[in-house]
Amino acid sequence: MNLNKLVADYPKHLCIHQLFEAQVERTPDTVAVVYSCEQLTYRELNERANKIAHYLQSMGVVPEVLVGLCMERSIEMIVGMLAILKAGGAYVPLDPNYPQQRLSFILSDARVSVLLTQQHLVEKLPLHSAQVVCLDTNVQAIAHQSRDNLKSGIAPGNLTYVIYTSGSTGLPKGVLVTHSGLCNLAWALKKTFALGDSSHILQFASLNFDASIWEVVMALATGATLYLATTDSLRPGKELIELLHQYQITQVLLPPSALFLLPTSKLLALKTIIVGGEACSAALVDQWAKGRKFFNAYGPTEATVCTTIAECTISNGKPSIGRPIANTQVYLLDEHLKPVPQGVPGELYISGDGLSRGYLNRPEFTAEKFLPNPWSDQPGTRLYKTGDKARYLANGNIEFLGRIDNQVKLRGYRIELGEIESVLNEHPLVQQAVAIVREDSPGNKQLVAYYTSFSSDSLNPNNQSTPLPTEQVSQWQTLYDQTYAQLSEPSDPTFNIVGWNSSYTNQPIPAEQMRQWLNGRVNHLLAFQPQRVLEIACGTGLVLFQIAPHCQHYYGTDFSEVAIASIAQQLRHPEWHLPQVKLEQRLADDFAGIAPGSFDTIILNSVTQHFPSIDYLLKVLEGAVKTVAPGGIVFVGDVRSLPLLEAFHASVQLYQAQEELSIEQLRQRVHTDIVLETELVIDPEFFLALKQTVPQITNVQIRLQRGEYHNELTRFRYDVTLEVGSGQSMPELDLLWHEWKTEKLTLESTAKLLEMQPEQLGILNIPNARVMSAIKTIELLSSTECPKSIAQLRTAINALTLESGVEPEQLWNMAQQHGYILAISWSETELGCYDVVFSRQSTHKVHKPVGGATPIERKKVHPRAWQSYGNNPLYSQQSRELQSQLRDRLSARLPEYMVPSAIVMLDAMPLTPNGKVDRKALPSPETSRAYLREAYVGPRTPVEEILVSLWTEILGIEQVGIHDNFFNLGGHSLLATQLISRVRDVLQLELPIRYLFEAPTPAQLAELIELIRSGQPQLQSLNSHNLEEVEI
Repeated sequence: MNLNKLVADYPKHLCIHQLFEAQVERTPDTVAVVYSCEQLTYRELNERANKIAHYLQSMGVVPEVLVGLCMERSIEMIVGMLAILKAGGAYVPLDPNYPQQRLSFILSDARVSVLLTQQHLVEKLPLHSAQVVCLDTNVQAIAHQSRDNLKSGIAPGNLTYVIYTSGSTGLPKGVLVTHSGLCNLAWALKKTFALGDSSHILQFASLNFDASIWEVVMALATGATLYLATTDSLRPGKELIELLHQYQITQVLLPPSALFLLPTSKLLALKTIIVGGEACSAALVDQWAKGRKFFNAYGPTEATVCTTIAECTISNGKPSIGRPIANTQVYLLDEHLKPVPQGVPGELYISGDGLSRGYLNRPEFTAEKFLPNPWSDQPGTRLYKTGDKARYLANGNIEFLGRIDNQVKLRGYRIELGEIESVLNEHPLVQQAVAIVREDSPGNKQLVAYYTSFSSDSLNPNNQSTPLPTEQVSQWQTLYDQTYAQLSEPSDPTFNIVGWNSSYTNQPIPAEQMRQWLNGRVNHLLAFQPQRVLEIACGTGLVLFQIAPHCQHYYGTDFSEVAIASIAQQLRHPEWHLPQVKLEQRLADDFAGIAPGSFDTIILNSVTQHFPSIDYLLKVLEGAVKTVAPGGIVFVGDVRSLPLLEAFHASVQLYQAQEELSIEQLRQRVHTDIVLETELVIDPEFFLALKQTVPQITNVQIRLQRGEYHNELTRFRYDVTLEVGSGQSMPELDLLWHEWKTEKLTLESTAKLLEMQPEQLGILNIPNARVMSAIKTIELLSSTECPKSIAQLRTAINALTLESGVEPEQLWNMAQQHGYILAISWSETELGCYDVVFSRQSTHKVHKPVGGATPIERKKVHPRAWQSYGNNPLYSQQSRELQSQLRDRLSARLPEYMVPSAIVMLDAMPLTPNGKVDRKALPSPETSRAYLREAYVGPRTPVEEILVSLWTEILGIEQVGIHDNFFNLGGHSLLATQLISRVRDVLQLELPIRYLFEAPTPAQLAELIELIRSGQPQLQSLNSHNLEEVEI
């Protein structure tokens, strides 16, 4: 398809500034440029630029000399640009907000000899050898220069500017653009958009982005007026709309992402909208094209801004990128550089007058990207290999299909993802890095980086010599010490349930539920007739005060000195005089000085969730097994279930969700909570693998917890009893298994089976009434037929659970009534179900629970990597620490627009079947404030500003508002201790951790801090209530 025949005459003998000078002759008194209250006519702009140009020539600026231009948005920026061109030089834009390292590279690579800037920006620049000209302080020297046009000896083939674009090797590349290409562009723009002295053009793009020169020549080479504004005024949204109204802008060039953010407005003066820099959607055209012309432009910096352009109309489908502008040729070629037919994708190549020279100081890249043009009759013509994929449409237009490589356009900026990946991969702890642009919600594109890390000492959570596991144990210790130290006197010191809070309500679990839960494990332990007991992590003594009176010796340890002191104080009371109890502060994995076989019972009740890793748990259990005597047990109580982790978080989030929350936001919350889980959650199969590995363990009991109440303890946790060195093998089972669902069993039919008095009765896959709603929640959330709203989801779950499951407590009661002992374990085959074994209770001996009774306890497992049996509780902390280093590294090397909005650590990259990274399968970033209901409000006071910065630092989130809840942003108890510590360091103020739970937003905490500093009596109420609500 031949689209390359459009040839148009333009003044090929002139340079771009000479087109401006010709316009000055035609319309000298027309306003050329406006900024705020300042404006210059064409004549005034020309004369001011001439004076500076003469001054620059006196400093040695001649054709091909590169002059740095580091200016903030102002009329001086336009004056400086024109002055450099008039002097014969080429300008190199330098964004004062760029990192020092990047500015230093550009200044060095371009060998900038003269630098045009403003005085207040000088200190922002790195060390360099260029002569500095400050337009606001060199006024006297410039004022004496001639106002006449210059003769510089410059030709159309000389350089106009050098713009640095992102480079795939980690270093930016300077693109060498000449006057001839820019003059061709100016002529094409004038003809396409019918520009003239009544046109008002907005200067929107940053100076270091080549769209800025499009805007400048579109105005100053055609007699139009160029309007500049502050960066704040140009922010897409209400501010930009007001600016378009105020200046009566007639033509505007915007990235589609910026236009997307503008509220729809009539803008009667706006005759033409041009979008470019990234893909444009049909919806955007339909929204903005009515009553005006709408153009979609395409072109790389290497081809002088614009190569093709399409006029778009409403209801015409996906916008194409149109056809080549005049004197430009486009070729769609296959991998053999052969033209592709209509409709077949090919790589887009460009030739013509707009082609740049290539890359500064990069001959190898120039040779790779700029090839000889085999289809041209003129010798020396070249093709530019864009890396873009496109195809010809039936109407002759070209459809853009994306990239062949990893270059992207974001908010109009061209970004080589390889440059970001290169910076990340330089970090010694990064194994692999990938960067992509995501659009998880329409119009909201964000740059996201993903990385995997090496199993280094600083990141490996399973190496106990590393700082992170030790640090987490220390943080838990600090948290408990603070909690116990702030306790009010409980009514029953032996039943102190401080810290046992519901994840659903953040309120204490009711005492009657906690007492029933405690009684279940106490009865289980007493059935073993313990005499010499070691309790690891005895806490407030919940278990100790129930078991110790029945023992000869009870040794309670805890890492909290405050907890040990609290129990010791209670033991001094005459009614609790238990001389057999010994207490000691000791870490869970510390068995120093304890002889093997010293105890018949070791208790770890509700403590494993606070261990930093599976390997730490393994170390503790191996030590416990060595310490217990043959025939003894190790009881591991209240273990959080890994198979039910998703169901747990889905259940909590659905309970807490406001009805206006979207289903996708709910999914995101659940996913975030799973990924950022800070407690150790364990697969029951871990204990079976432990039995295979540790020969002293003869049997394993994995049992549901007793209790008629539904709470997270009975629903999502389980108890484990390890039988050690008893000499007894797994008991023989002589029973016929029944299948609950297949046989349609009921409680009544089960009772009838027991009335037949079998020695044993086994039933498989009984639906667990405790977790049915949670299981249905995750099933619906993962279904394509998931309800569309929170209210509908709740209704659907209620309907699906009308046929409720079976309460485990009902079966325990039934067993007791019929003289049976009941073993209830998780189903081996169905999530959300359980298996039971009824065993007739002997009347000739005391019956104690025996392991190996249920299918899961008898399961033969092949031990795999220990880490696979649990989550990584240190993930969020590891991720934050390394992410902080990576973000600092990126910010020091790359401009702001290239720094990813999120940096995500992955266990492994998702791969395609052929082993390449599957970029489409990369997950959305886990932590953000996107799901918060509160609108963003910035800090209003110095204290709020400090607290917001601390929220950002601790949570690793880019934007935090004063009404953002610490815990809704992913904060938890361990992070709370870090935050309180940082508040102490920065504000020199000691705050109890409970204040953060009372005031979880920066605004609320700032108010409390002000009250503390002023000594207000209102704080007294905080010292006397809600202490039990501290979330542990």
